[in-house]
Amino acid sequence: MRKQEFIEALEDRLSGLPQAELDKHLDDYSRLIIEQVSEGVSETDAVAELGNVESCARQILSEVPLWKILKERIVNMRRPKTWQIVLLALSAVIWLPLLLICLAVVLCIYSVAWIAILAAWAVQLAMGACALAGLVLGVMDAVRGEVFRGIVLIAAGVFCVGLSLFVFIGCRSVTRAGLRTTRKLTFDLKNLFSRRKRGRKTA
Repeated sequence: MRKQEFIEALEDRLSGLPQAELDKHLDDYSRLIIEQVSEGVSETDAVAELGNVESCARQILSEVPLWKILKERIVNMRRPKTWQIVLLALSAVIWLPLLLICLAVVLCIYSVAWIAILAAWAVQLAMGACALAGLVLGVMDAVRGEVFRGIVLIAAGVFCVGLSLFVFIGCRSVTRAGLRTTRKLTFDLKNLFSRRKRGRKTA
């Protein structure tokens, strides 16, 4: 693929980005290709070294905040025609409640998931506190001569240490899964709004 083809394909793929962001990234990639060519690399090889258009688009999308993409989409929305406004207003009794229900369901699922993660971490911290308290109190009882109670408390503390470590591993795995899911949802939203035909070509 030649430089011009690559830049045009990348521009088309990311046409929903704010113009300033799009121009900045297109200029960066164009400059990288020109630098490689100036060092004796062929244009097609320089483009190939950058990767395919989709992988470059994913990299750019990961750097652009979602709110910028949404703002650009809202600013550049077409002004609806009169009949479209009337149709939307008349059908609002149907689509508006459904939209609110969908948003509420998504928000509830997201909230419940992160509340569960926070609760798991709270349990882990409580287990750690119990382990520390058991060990300290057990040693103090043993020093005071209450050996049996001290041994029981130390054993309980050791058990809580093991349980705390087990819970910690689970909490870490669940948190990572939550972060991965959140990043994926954010990227999917960026991806959804990053495609918009502009009818513009980059020289």
